[in-house]
Amino acid sequence: MKRFIIGNSLKDEALIVLKVGLKLAKQVKHRATVIHSDRLADFDSLDTIFNQLNMEVKQQYIDNIITSNNLMLKEQIQSIGDDFEEFEYFSRSGTADDILIKEARDSDVELVVLGHNANKTWSEKFLGGVTESVLHRCEKSVLVVKDEKLLNPKKILLAYDFSYHCDEALNWAKMIKSEAGIELHLVNVLPCYYEGYYLTHQMQDNFNELMEKNITEGVDKVNKRLAEVRDDFPEQDNIICKTILDKEGSVSSKLADYCDEHEIDLIVMGSHKRGKIGDFVLGSVASKVLKKVKTNILIAK
Repeated sequence: MKRFIIGNSLKDEALIVLKVGLKLAKQVKHRATVIHSDRLADFDSLDTIFNQLNMEVKQQYIDNIITSNNLMLKEQIQSIGDDFEEFEYFSRSGTADDILIKEARDSDVELVVLGHNANKTWSEKFLGGVTESVLHRCEKSVLVVKDEKLLNPKKILLAYDFSYHCDEALNWAKMIKSEAGIELHLVNVLPCYYEGYYLTHQMQDNFNELMEKNITEGVDKVNKRLAEVRDDFPEQDNIICKTILDKEGSVSSKLADYCDEHEIDLIVMGSHKRGKIGDFVLGSVASKVLKKVKTNILIAK
């Protein structure tokens, strides 16, 4: 059986992530593994004072921390309810992103569920926190939980650009939409920005007219292809196809605006799996959307 990994910090806000992760795992019939990490229980992170202690005392100190963390994990999970049939939990020594990424390498893992701290410091925003690190380094799909709307989602946006990266996103959208009553917005952002778009007086008389004709034809083609994707769903009810023109050169902003306007509860989109350096230099739509939207987002890989 496939499983989810749910990152847990044991903080109050982690309860929302835990609720969403366990509910979704149960809905799609996956096992759930709740993981906590503690740098204070890591030999390499211990204060220099511990260097004066023998190995047995150090190990006892670490074991006590891990035992205490596991008890808190159990209490937190039990506070949600006892109707979750299969899940496991554990606390480990080390940094959260390293532990989660290592665990996600197992072949049975399909999704990593994490929270998102919107109140990070400037340095954390620049260097990236645990969620951003996992998103960039992990090869598995990542769900970033920002609020409780995902416990009972009403509207899902599937960002679809017809690349092969969208196949996995489409599969996730199908699984989540299987719950009755969910409205799916199948959206494609069509970049049509070109240099001089607004400088019609510098162009030949019919230049912009020809460009607008090409854009209109492009929209028609995209709408037909979106309709084909819609027909691939077992149920076509509550599926809205929408092509958005991007004349400003910011796909991520268009998606963020659409989410706000239509009160989307979850965005599902594919990732081109670029590395951290590649994202910093080239830019990544998924990374930008994650930072701009207020809603939950699933990055499919």
